[in-house]
Order: sequence, then structure tokens, then C-alpha cells
Amino acid sequence: MSSSAQDLDLDALRRRLLPERGGEVDDSIPELADADPDLCALALALPDGEVRASEQADAPFSVQSAVKPFLFALALLDTGGDALDRVGIEPTGESFDAIKLEGGTGRPPNPMVNAGALLTASLVDGDDVDARAERIVSGLSAFAGTALRVDDRVARSEHLLGDRNHALAHLMRSEGTLRVGADDAVAVYARACAVLVDARSLAVMGATLALGGATPSRASAWSRRTWPATSSPSWPPAASTTARAAGCAAWGCRRSRAWRAGSCSRRRACWARPW
Repeated sequence: MSSSAQDLDLDALRRRLLPERGGEVDDSIPELADADPDLCALALALPDGEVRASEQADAPFSVQSAVKPFLFALALLDTGGDALDRVGIEPTGESFDAIKLEGGTGRPPNPMVNAGALLTASLVDGDDVDARAERIVSGLSAFAGTALRVDDRVARSEHLLGDRNHALAHLMRSEGTLRVGADDAVAVYARACAVLVDARSLAVMGATLALGGATPSRASAWSRRTWPATSSPSWPPAASTTARAAGCAAWGCRRSRAWRAGSCSRRRACWARPW
């Protein structure tokens, strides 16, 4: 553990932040509108397994859009990297819930907007809504290193009141991009957004993602069950080493025109590695 992290007083930092009152409570569903705006917590998960947290770090809340990178990771895992061909990788410059797809392909522009998350949630393993939702909860629990659960009230509200998500799902169905029913796709994503976390568990989830799928301080790397491991848990250096060994231009290739167009012959091999 670095001395800077060891010396960090999260409670003192929290007290400095508490007077900030900008913004508004999200009122898109009743459960979010009723959230306590005075809740505030900080948590820091380190690779050695130590989790440092402030007051209120154990207060539960639904993960909401913070679930998106984890859905993308699960979709990449469960499709062997094929999910990358189903969703774009470019920023939009528009709202996260914009009713917009890529021109010419009908794909979502990237996995961090609602259209992309609806699609990636539909790509995880499972033959129906319940099976895919269970797979997502199981996967998120693995990221967190603890059992998580869905807030059924939040999931119900997200499903029933998510009009823009329904519009996006129907639009993707009309384009042939979404290959499950529109209502099923929204139902799965609603449950994913309704998974309950707290600051501690969310910090561990982020650390697990940053460590390539290995939960901090644990030897097992659950998300590498079908991926070759890198030679070092420290990446992107390890990823860059692997890329150079494969004759790639390391991270630079990801920004190349060929890679973004899908014509790079090593594109899928890149996503078959845990970076």
C-alpha cells in the first residue's frame, strides 16, 4: 500500500465535500426521487485487498448506470469477444439516453450509453430474461467479491417507466441489431441497474475491473476462465508487452482507422486478452 493512500483521511475528505449542494436528485423513478441527498461516502480498494472507507460507506444504493462497464466485460467474456462487433466504440457527444444509433450499421455508438448497455446486457449467457439477469447478478457479485442482490422495486420501476429504453430497444430491433425481444432487453437491463451495492463493494468492483478480472488480494481470476492470462497483473504494461509480441502497435492500434473499421486482422485477438 502506498504511503499516499495510507495517509489519506477519507472521512476528512468527506467532510470537505458535504457542504457541496449542487445538482438535483434524479426523479426518473420514485425510488430514486426518494433517495436521501445527504448520503455521501468514499471508498478506496487497493490491489493488496485493503479497502479504506469513510462514514456511510455501507449504505446500499442501486448501481444504476455504473453497471455499464461491467455489462460490457460480461458480454465480451460470454461471447468470446464477439460483442465488440455488435457495438461501436466512439463517443457521441450527446445524452446517455439519446435515441440514436450508428448510421449504416444500426449499432449502438458505444457500450456506455443506454443503447449500448441494453445490447450488451442482452448478449450475456442465458436463454431468457431470468437466466440472463441471474448471470449478470452472479457476474457482478464476482466482481465485488461478495453476494449482491436486485432491489425488485427499483427493477420494476426501471422496467415500467423506462420509456426511452423501450424506444431504443424497439429501434435496435427494427435495425436487426437487437436479437431478443425489446421488452426482454429492457427487463434484463432494468434488473442490472437495480443491483444493490455500497461504496465498499463498488470500489472493489472497480479494482477488479482494473486488475483484469482478479479480485484484489485473491489469486483466482474469475473472468479469465476462457481468456489467456497475461504474464503480469500490472497492466497496461503487460497488455502492451503481449501486443508487441503479437506484432501489434500496442494501444496505438486501437485508435487506428483499420481497427475502428473492423478490418484489423488482430482486432478480435486483442479482445480475447484480459486488458
